Amino acid sequence: MRTLFFILIVINVAVFATAQGVFGEPRSQKGKTAATQIKPQIQPDAVKVSRARLENR
Repeated sequence: MRTLFFILIVINVAVFATAQGVFGEPRSQKGKTAATQIKPQIQPDAVKVSRARLENR
């Protein structure tokens, strides 16, 4: 019974290490793009606010 317990602990540690990326890139991060590589999608020059909206505030 003690041996089974230690085997389960070792398996648990191995699964945790895999999820944290100890053995390489974590599965949850595969195929994702880093935020620094994404070009900005917001174009501030394209947004226009009319004078009437500014005066109503």
